[in-house]
Amino acid sequence: MALNPYDGVDSPNIIWLHGPPGVGKMAIVISFAELLSKQNRLTASFFFR
Repeated sequence: MALNPYDGVDSPNIIWLHGPPGVGKMAIVISFAELLSKQNRLTASFFFR
């Protein structure tokens, strides 16, 4: 997964993912959080159900 659009000091600190129920938002968020964690870049994650 390429993170280039979000790299750098001027990049956004929040990624807002929205959409209708059942389209896979949670799967995307979990994968993204795991990737950032492996890169030691994840500072916090919140999941609501």
